[in-house]
Amino acid sequence: MKRLFYRSLVRVEKIEEILCLVEETERIETHELIINSLDHVVLETILHHLEESWHHEFLGKLHDDFADEAVLLWLEGKAKSGWQEAVVNAIRETKEKIKSLLVD
Repeated sequence: MKRLFYRSLVRVEKIEEILCLVEETERIETHELIINSLDHVVLETILHHLEESWHHEFLGKLHDDFADEAVLLWLEGKAKSGWQEAVVNAIRETKEKIKSLLVD
């Protein structure tokens, strides 16, 4: 799995469950699509919970090292209360949507 600053907020086994729903030949591409979708929803949720004045610095930190989990500590002091729960919920909902699309 790609190194992600928000890895500690993701239940990796759920991604693996989703990947088992597709043909083996499609798993790499599906994995990339899932991670890209999660990246998008995580960034959107964090930016929503972060004062606009901090956006540039936050994005700069990710640009320097997208895998640096110290970003989570930085967010603790900058983001609005409840940001972490909102990110976890957004990740869960996104994985559920992806899974439902594959099952149907």
